Amino acid sequence: GTLFDANTSLRAFVFPEGITYMPAYFFRNCSNLSSVGLSSTMTSISAGGFQNCTSLTEITLPESVTKLDIMAFRDCASLKTINLDHITQYGNLVFSGCTDLELDVTLPADMTVIPSSLFAGCASIRSVTLPDNLTKIDHDAFNGCSGITEISIPESVTVCRDIHIRGRIARWGKGTFAQNI
Repeated sequence: GTLFDANTSLRAFVFPEGITYMPAYFFRNCSNLSSVGLSSTMTSISAGGFQNCTSLTEITLPESVTKLDIMAFRDCASLKTINLDHITQYGNLVFSGCTDLELDVTLPADMTVIPSSLFAGCASIRSVTLPDNLTKIDHDAFNGCSGITEISIPESVTVCRDIHIRGRIARWGKGTFAQNI
């Protein structure tokens, strides 16, 4: 599963069509990897798949990819853009340490729990839209997201663990802290 783990010579890779998943930690610590082509049949990015790929600046996820496993892009500090339109499942720490990630995040409508440290340390995220059915925001989900200027937490949230958003929050939503959070 860790075929290219810590391969600093690898700069580009294209998955052949027909591949449905990337093994866990497949490109972990490939610090010079800057270009990846994913197959249109791939359905998930496995645990730590791109962890610490510090030269990766953008990635286009095919519509078939709906799941990002734990630490899938953790510490990809140079990652600026990624399309999340079709993602329905997120693991813990998926984007933790992606300091350059420039997104306006809209989480899936059917998401009820935001995993631990999902966007921790993503200082360049500008905004987050939370789903109306959300019930839990887990530990440090947005810790260090100093670029967020507005967030509206729906009334459905009953568990909110350690929200640390450094920076100025321009507006808290109507449901923010409505219950014993």
